[in-house]
Amino acid sequence: MITDVWDRENTGTGRYSRGDVVLRRSRRGRVVTWVQATRVVRDDENGLLLWLPAGSGFGHRADDQGRATREEPIDVVAARPLVADQWKHNSVLIWNPAGAAHSLWWFFAAEGFTGWYVNLEVRGPRWSDGQRRGIDVADMGLDVVVDPDRTWCWKDEDDFAAFTDAPGYWTAAHAVAARAEGRRVIALAEEGRFPFDGTYCDFAPDPTWSLPQLPTGWDIPPS
Repeated sequence: MITDVWDRENTGTGRYSRGDVVLRRSRRGRVVTWVQATRVVRDDENGLLLWLPAGSGFGHRADDQGRATREEPIDVVAARPLVADQWKHNSVLIWNPAGAAHSLWWFFAAEGFTGWYVNLEVRGPRWSDGQRRGIDVADMGLDVVVDPDRTWCWKDEDDFAAFTDAPGYWTAAHAVAARAEGRRVIALAEEGRFPFDGTYCDFAPDPTWSLPQLPTGWDIPPS
């Protein structure tokens, strides 16, 4: 497990309640790169399940043409503004399993479930400042796309290689650990085991939930 991607200055909070709005922030060290406004579906000893419907509040760093920042030198990323936007195109159920170095995403379009996405990442502690609450992750740049028939492929391998050992990104040792975590999850897909066993593929959110939005102060840097 990778544990030193950033200084873990935030203190943990207790369990969330169903329907709570939680911010899921991606960071490069102390630089927040994007923020997802989500609703809690389930939170227990096995992990945290979050709902990110299309139209939810979404903040990201953007270039001078408004395009979202991808993997770039950390000084370039830090100089770009955080802008408020909306999560577009697909609704996503995000499983953050306890003690794992990845999150698992179920993608849904108008026609229903369209596939899984394995986001390799390191998760920091939960945080709260009294008005906002959430979890932070350090994205490892490498992902796995899994189709409904459980065929799979690696994603963003070029960026993963290019930014290994770059300032503010992952080391070569972290890269080895991330790929091993990916292979572990791929084995679950090939075997048809949870979360690739059909669980949540027919998920429907609580019809009383409104779209989660970015709260005031969502773009304030970490304390």
